[in-house]
Amino acid sequence: MKPAGALRTLFMLFLPLAFHMECARYPLAAGGGTDVSNAKVSGVIVRSDGAMAANTEVKIIVSSYDPLRDGAVADSLVDTTDSAGAYTFARVDSGSYNVQAINSNDRTSALVVGMHIAGDSVEIPVATLHRPGAVEVRLPDNIDTVNGYVYVPGTMIGERINGSASFVIVGDIPAGKIPPICYTVTNNAGPARSLSDTLQVPSSGMMTIIYSAFRYSKKLFLNTGSDGANISGNVYDFPVLIRLNKSNFDFSQAQGNGNDIRFIKPDNTSLPYEIERWDAAGGQAEIWVKVDTVHGNGNVNAINMYWGNAATTGASNGAAVFDTADGFAAVWHLNNGCGDATVNNNAGTNYGATDTEGIIGNSKKFNGADSIRISGLLGSPRSVTLSAWAQLDMRSAQGSEVISIGDAMGIRMDDSRSGFGTEGTFHVSTINTDTTFVSVISNKNLAKTGWHFIVFTFDDVNRLQSLYIDGRQNGPINNNAPINYSGVGINTLIGKHGNGKNNYNFIGRIDEVRVSKTVYSADWITLCYMNQKAPDQLVTFK
Repeated sequence: MKPAGALRTLFMLFLPLAFHMECARYPLAAGGGTDVSNAKVSGVIVRSDGAMAANTEVKIIVSSYDPLRDGAVADSLVDTTDSAGAYTFARVDSGSYNVQAINSNDRTSALVVGMHIAGDSVEIPVATLHRPGAVEVRLPDNIDTVNGYVYVPGTMIGERINGSASFVIVGDIPAGKIPPICYTVTNNAGPARSLSDTLQVPSSGMMTIIYSAFRYSKKLFLNTGSDGANISGNVYDFPVLIRLNKSNFDFSQAQGNGNDIRFIKPDNTSLPYEIERWDAAGGQAEIWVKVDTVHGNGNVNAINMYWGNAATTGASNGAAVFDTADGFAAVWHLNNGCGDATVNNNAGTNYGATDTEGIIGNSKKFNGADSIRISGLLGSPRSVTLSAWAQLDMRSAQGSEVISIGDAMGIRMDDSRSGFGTEGTFHVSTINTDTTFVSVISNKNLAKTGWHFIVFTFDDVNRLQSLYIDGRQNGPINNNAPINYSGVGINTLIGKHGNGKNNYNFIGRIDEVRVSKTVYSADWITLCYMNQKAPDQLVTFK
C-alpha cells in the first residue's frame, strides 16, 4: 500500500516497543461478535463539505480482526451507501466493532472505532470522509522480517514487512483516531505485539513511529479524586514528581544513569522531565515531569513512561520543567549540590550544610551554624510564592529560618513569640532602624514532629497573604502595605536569617526550596503536598 495525498507532514512520535502490551485476539463468529443479538446497525457517511456520500463502501468489522490472517469480511457485514449516504446492516452479533468506509471515486475514507453492538437497534455516529494518511513504522531489532507484518486491528489496514530491516509504510489509513498498530508473524497463534498507543493520523500526511530500541513501557495515572490528591480544579504546567523504586521499576532494564527514560502524553506529545536522582544500585530514583494539565475532581489523567534503549542519550532538562515562563525564579532540589534547576542559574554557596536523605532524594542538614547563600534577592519580586520541605530538630533562640529573601520575605518555623509558631513574614518599612513586618501566623510549633511542607504566598495585586502547612491554608490575611525591599539584607539565605542575625539559625533538614514570582492556587499547593509527601497520593503505576 502507498500513502495517499500530496502533503507529507512528518510527526515524530518517540514511542517504544512495549513487549508487555498485547493486541488482543478473540474468536470470530460469522465475522461478528461472540454471541448473537441480531442487532440492526445503521449510520450515515458524509463528505468533508457536509454533502451526503453516496456509493461509499462500508464494512463493520469486529475489533479483533486481523486483515492479513482472518480472510474476507462476511458479505452481510458489507454495504454501500445510498443517495442519502445511509447504510444498514440487518443482523450483527453483539460485540465490539469498528466501521470503515472507503469511497473509491475520490479516494477518501473514514473510520469509526470502539462501537459496542448490543440490543435490537444501534445507530453509528455520522462519519466524515477525508483524504487518508499514512504511518511509517520504524521497526525494532530482532523481528521476523520475512514472515512478519503490521496491521491495525478491526480494520482492513495492514502491510507485510517483506524483508525490510528498518521500516515499513502503512498507507491509505483513514484520517483521525485509529487503534494501536500491532506486529505479528504469519501463523502465529499467540497474541500480537502492540507497537503504539492510540494514534491520530493526519489527513494527506505522514506520521512516523520511531522504535529504535525502546523495549518497555508503563502507564502512570494521576489520581486527583477523593481517594488520591483530592483537588477540585485543574492545575496547569505542573511538575509531577515520579518516584521509582524496586517495587515499581526494574532498574536493570534501563541505562545505569536513566538516560533512556522518556515520558509521553496519551496524544503522543513528549513531556519535559528532569532526573533529580538516579540510583540504580540502590533501586531508587526521583524524576520531575512537567504535565501541562492535571485535571481535578477525579477526572482521568494519564502519562506513559518508556525505557529500554541502550543507544539513546539523556534528555533530562530542569529548565524546561521549572520554566521561568510559569513563574519559577529558583528551584533548589538540594539533592547533592546547591544548584538552581531553572535557567536563571541562581546557584547557592554552601557554608557547611551536609548531604543527607531527604523527603525527595537527598536534602541538606543544618547544625545551627550552617547556611546556603544565594547572591541577590532574585529580582525583588512583588507577588511571590515561597515553599520548602523542612524537618526541624530544635528551635534556635527566637525561631528557625527556612528561607529568607534578604529579610524582606521569609518562612520561619517556631517563632518564640507567644501565638506565632510557624509563619510567613514580609517587610513593610524601616524608619530610623525601626523595622516593621507583617506575619501570617499559625500558632503551630513543629520541632521534632517530622517533615512538613510549608508555603507562603504574597499576592501584591490583591494584597493578600497566605500560609500553608502540609497543604492546609492558614489565612489569608489582607494587609494593604506592599512588600518593601529597602533596608533589608542583600542576599537570599536558606537556613539562616537574611540580614545575618544568628538567633534564627536552623537545626534540622531542608529540602526542595522554591521561589516563584507568581501566586499559586490552593489546588496547586495541595497537589504539591499530596504528590511530594511520602507516601505519594497522586501517582499510581499500572
